[in-house]
Parts: sequence; C-alpha cells; structure tokens
Amino acid sequence: MFLKNLFLTLSLGFSFIVLGQEKIEFSNEFNSETNFVSTTQTISKTELNFEGSEEVLERLKSKGYNNPTITVDTNQMILAYITGKSNKGSMPIEIKYLETGMAPDGVIRNGESLKGTYSQKDKIKLTELPDDSRLGLQKDLVLNMLSEGLSLELFNSGALSIGDSVTMNSPMNIPLGSNQINLEIQYTYVLKRIESGKAFFESILMCVLKSDLPEIKLSATGGGSGECIYDIVNKRIVTKNSVLKMTMNAEIQSNLIMHMTQELTTNETTVFK
Repeated sequence: MFLKNLFLTLSLGFSFIVLGQEKIEFSNEFNSETNFVSTTQTISKTELNFEGSEEVLERLKSKGYNNPTITVDTNQMILAYITGKSNKGSMPIEIKYLETGMAPDGVIRNGESLKGTYSQKDKIKLTELPDDSRLGLQKDLVLNMLSEGLSLELFNSGALSIGDSVTMNSPMNIPLGSNQINLEIQYTYVLKRIESGKAFFESILMCVLKSDLPEIKLSATGGGSGECIYDIVNKRIVTKNSVLKMTMNAEIQSNLIMHMTQELTTNETTVFK
C-alpha cells in the first residue's frame, strides 16, 4: 500500500510538472526593482523605382533619384530600464538612452534619462524629461508621445499552451514628400516549446496599409517571419529577430508612379543585470 501511494504521489507530481511546463502567461511587462538593458538593431534596405514621362524622370534624376535608387540604413538603440519598488501596482521607472539611434541634436541625447511610473493598467506614464527648456511649450505633448511610443510593445495576452498563437499590432510610418504613409505591422506569435524557464515562439509578420490620402493612390503588401524567446520569470521577450519584406506602389501624380520595395531586418536582445 505504501509503495502504491508513493507511486501515485510521484505520478501526480510529475503530471503537475508536465502540465505546468506546457502552459505560460505570455506578457511583456516590468517587474519591480529590476534593471535590464535592451539593444535593438534595424537594417533597412529600400529600393525605389519611378515610372513616368521622360521629362519627369530627368527632373528626378537632377535631384539625385535614379532608377533604381537603393539605400541601406542601419540604426541601433540601446535602452536601460530601471524600476523601483511597487506601491499598489504602480512603480517608478527610469529609462536611460545609452544610445538613441537618433541625430545628436534630437529630443533625447545619448546618456539622458526619462522618468515616470509604470503600472499594468496605465503602462508607462512619463513625468520628467532631461531638459524641459529644450522643448519649450511642447513638453506635455512630447511626454505623451514618448509615453505612448515606449508602451507600444507592452502587453498581457493571458495563458498560452504549446501551439497557441496571439497577434499584436505595431504602427509604422513612412514619409512620402509632405505626406506620411501609415502602416500597421501585425505580429502573430506561435508558441512552439517551453524549456529551462524560457518559451520559444515563431513569429509571422503581415503588413496592413492604414493611410487614407485621397490625392495619392496607394497599395501595399508585405509579410515576413522571425522568432523570439520569452523569459517566463522576468515576463520579458529577451530575444526577438525578424525579417519583413514590403512592396508599395504610389501614384503621386498622373504622370509619376513610385514603386518601392523594402526589407527590414530587426534584432533585439535584452540582458538583465
């Protein structure tokens, strides 16, 4: 009887362990009193081709636009996140820009910090900028804009089992002359396996055109794939890699059509201190 009870106890315990390993709470949030650094590198390769009359093409050529015009840009941003002690679900947060990836005279410069609070309900709410005088009367606008931008990738999708998927949306803006093309990148994460405190996902990307510019006829398609690794204890995506390919056509004038293809390669890593 003792051996039978022992066997039953061990079997139930093993079953609970296996079930626990097959399901996770998937979120990208902040724990209190943590310190980590996230590095994001993006490589963008863009090819432009213009279709139009010889006169229009010659005018574009005089401004430096040939067929095709190919540009490759590399951008790197390194951010340090430091959170304080939680008080009723809210905690202080400092975001330090170790490397901004922006121009030296940008709104935020290398080594500067933003400060505010974080909660699961309100996400990131910034209250302090490194230099208020630099922004003049636009301080509140910039605080809100930066708060929204930094909160974009924060989410809590609930429980996922192996094979389950969840889709997140991320906006993307592309300048076109005096206009701005608004796209939405849909990330679908598919849980593939769980081991050693990590969850491994396959990601599927899809591009959705959101712009409404009556003066410009637009069409856009695109998709891609990638993978990410999620740290279950720290509730953060610690590795995220993807390649997204997009094709866009824009009839700017009756005698000028732009064809654009773009490939975005993104690599993100997060290291806890």
